[in-house]
Amino acid sequence: MHSDVDAPTDPIDAIDRPVSTLRSPVRAFAPPEAILLRPREPDRPRRHFHRDPVGGNSRGVPRAIAWFGFRSFWGHLRRFAASTTHSPGEPLWEIMRLVGTDLLDYIRNLRARLTFIGQHAQVWTLDGGQMSAVSNQSSGDRLSALNSQRSSPLIVFLPRTDPLPEEPSSGLDRYVVEQGLDDHVVALIAPDRRSSGYGLSRYKDHPRLDFTRIKNEQDVHFAHQRGFVAKTSASDVKRLRELLLIAAG
Repeated sequence: MHSDVDAPTDPIDAIDRPVSTLRSPVRAFAPPEAILLRPREPDRPRRHFHRDPVGGNSRGVPRAIAWFGFRSFWGHLRRFAASTTHSPGEPLWEIMRLVGTDLLDYIRNLRARLTFIGQHAQVWTLDGGQMSAVSNQSSGDRLSALNSQRSSPLIVFLPRTDPLPEEPSSGLDRYVVEQGLDDHVVALIAPDRRSSGYGLSRYKDHPRLDFTRIKNEQDVHFAHQRGFVAKTSASDVKRLRELLLIAAG
């Protein structure tokens, strides 16, 4: 004799109702499989870390480091200002001395780097014509050259030198601003420290160039899908200009 009560279609409803009221037995649900937890791999020391401007802040510093640096910096300043006398050997004295030393070293290294770039960098027009290094021109000659090339976007090219700096592209952005080329430059070319070729990048993500257009070139081994950077094994100046013209469309 069958019961007049139908078996529920909802498994949750079946759990709430007595077994005696069900027309067909309810199959018990199997527990989820146990997840095998493996120990995390140890951290590997790295010299270079990815800094995400979106996930961090406008300067591309990770949020945790930015927060710690902010709180630590102001904490030291408050304690430094709270006392009228500080003596060498005190922890706060030594910390502030190290901070000041780092700032001075940064300024000295940046100035030396900008001088180095000024001695070697070249400024090109996008049509392939070459200009002399801007840093070697007088202020009047520089303005005259820029006015004559105002309709043509500019590219800053840093040739490979021996020895090669640890970060070949370091300081190029600052150099562009210092030379008054910020409104004219669309791309930067610097030696690739991982190969004998060069890295090509858009200056401030300028839309004039799209490096996905050169991704199928035989001597291009990397082109970002967003088109803002590419790596090439080419080292000939003529070939580098050809790649720029292709990227410009």
